[in-house]
Amino acid sequence: MDVYISNYTFDGDMMVLRHRWQELLPLGGGNVLVKDHKSYSYLSDPIQDDSGPIYVTTWTHQLHCLFYVMSEYDRIVRHGRNGQEKLIPPGAYSVHTRHCFEILRQSILCHLDMTLEGSTSAISNGTTGFGHAHVCQNHQEAIDWMEANRVSDERLIVKEG
Repeated sequence: MDVYISNYTFDGDMMVLRHRWQELLPLGGGNVLVKDHKSYSYLSDPIQDDSGPIYVTTWTHQLHCLFYVMSEYDRIVRHGRNGQEKLIPPGAYSVHTRHCFEILRQSILCHLDMTLEGSTSAISNGTTGFGHAHVCQNHQEAIDWMEANRVSDERLIVKEG
């Protein structure tokens, strides 16, 4: 089984996880070129890029935000164990982290997954959220469309550096 969450032990673990998360992305990372964007009245203005008018798919943006929040949490947990949490500059990454929390909140409220989650063998008086039937989009169809309309071949879950 592939692991997609940190074990909170060392920087190298997050680099392995970054690679695994990037493999979840289609080529182009979810950035797509929509040359005829004016034909779609429901689209907002595109991001202007040297490649042309581009858009970012919501689910790849959400995945980016979830990875970002997980990565920041990993950093805080690892440095906090040794009492070194003050090494993190006050306010570091707070704008980006706050943005990612808001994107995830909006996504939950937008999609309103109405799957009824009952108890599981792991938790008799609650739910883990696993093992229940969800109605999902066709993953391969979405990947195929995004790759056919991609801006580049990059797969970056977050920019390095």
